Amino acid sequence: MAFEKVPGVSMSSLQDHFRWTSNCDDYSSNYENAAGHEASATAHYDVIGVGSRTLGEAIARGTFQDVEFVKMFETPAALDEGIEVHPIESQRWDIRRQTSLETAGRIIENLGRRFREFADGEESEMFVRVKSNSGQIKRTEIVDLENPLEQVFVENRFLSDFAEPLPSRYEEPNDEVLAKLLDYVREPNA
Repeated sequence: MAFEKVPGVSMSSLQDHFRWTSNCDDYSSNYENAAGHEASATAHYDVIGVGSRTLGEAIARGTFQDVEFVKMFETPAALDEGIEVHPIESQRWDIRRQTSLETAGRIIENLGRRFREFADGEESEMFVRVKSNSGQIKRTEIVDLENPLEQVFVENRFLSDFAEPLPSRYEEPNDEVLAKLLDYVREPNA
């Protein structure tokens, strides 16, 4: 199994869960030890994790696409008899260029001030889109206006170029998939 280290999810709690699972009788094996006595063994595992990128790292390595504000008004509007909707207002700033971490920080800080004015007490969200070097565009919500570049940014990794097409289900682990995952974990800039 491969897991990504994410701030707020304790790796020790995952280890406790694995330990509890591996100690289940369904996963133990009986054997005869060196002294000739019957013994039982359970699975042992090592945790190899890949740290999540921050939003700042994702922007610095990719292309800063845009920033969007979205506000949903609490007072519904009637479209027709019995049909009410909550009006939505949005604003978007297209950036579409590679920027340094410092420049991205200034842009988000300036737009953060505009966002507070835009929200004006209504339920509002601020989103940033980043295009990775692999061409993937991800949208993430800014949840902390004080330290937006430090928040987690989850970027999917695509594995490709397999010798045989991958089936939709496996009975046994696929060695080629495992090798590609381990290569990814070991990449210095992963």
